[in-house]
Amino acid sequence: MVTKRVNILGVPIDPVTSTEALDRIETFIASKLPHQVATVNPEFIMAAQDNQTFHEILQTTNLNIADGVGVRAAASFLATPIPAVVTGVDLLTDIARQGAQKGWGLYLVGGRPNVASMAAEALKKQFPSLRILGAEEGIRQGQGATNKEALIERIKHAKPDVLFVAFGAPKQDLFIAQHKAALEVPVMMGVGGSFDFLAGIVPRAPRWLRTIGLEWLWRLLLEPWRFPRIITATIRFPWRVFKSAMKTP
Repeated sequence: MVTKRVNILGVPIDPVTSTEALDRIETFIASKLPHQVATVNPEFIMAAQDNQTFHEILQTTNLNIADGVGVRAAASFLATPIPAVVTGVDLLTDIARQGAQKGWGLYLVGGRPNVASMAAEALKKQFPSLRILGAEEGIRQGQGATNKEALIERIKHAKPDVLFVAFGAPKQDLFIAQHKAALEVPVMMGVGGSFDFLAGIVPRAPRWLRTIGLEWLWRLLLEPWRFPRIITATIRFPWRVFKSAMKTP
């Protein structure tokens, strides 16, 4: 049964656990029809306030997971609770684990040079029977439509069951939405910096720190350049949610 979506600042979130999200993924793959999955964090929701195209895409995606404790906290504050945080990197790993058992084919595109390949190698090491049909950087900044068309053709020719796109938000989500009909992949998911985690380029926060919702602090210590994003997620987003709630009769 599909649960009614939760609305946070006009962005719909599916109130699912990791198991329920994976069940949805399996259903999408079985259908063989194109589906888009978005990993919605506070930055997504704030970006959607100013980017109408991105906002519209998030209305039509087939699964929007709550990627971050901030999203879950906002849902609770609005009295529309979400049962769990489902991060993009954790869902990616769950899909790989299930895919190794089910024979799903995966394709990884995006990230910094060689990182997609490194992430693919890490997944293969963890799940030896996993079928990875492609792993590449994808389109570099400044490359034209010809390169994009060639990328789409490579993916389409490989016929993966799942495509992970790491172009960063909202670029990755716009790419999927624009080309999902041409790509014909049952599950297409934007994964942001997940390849960096999988490849070991950026270490994840210890589990206890993630559990108490302080992974953002870990990221800030490792990557100080993220400060403006952290401010958006930890200050601007909660304030916007609070103001929105106060306006609601």
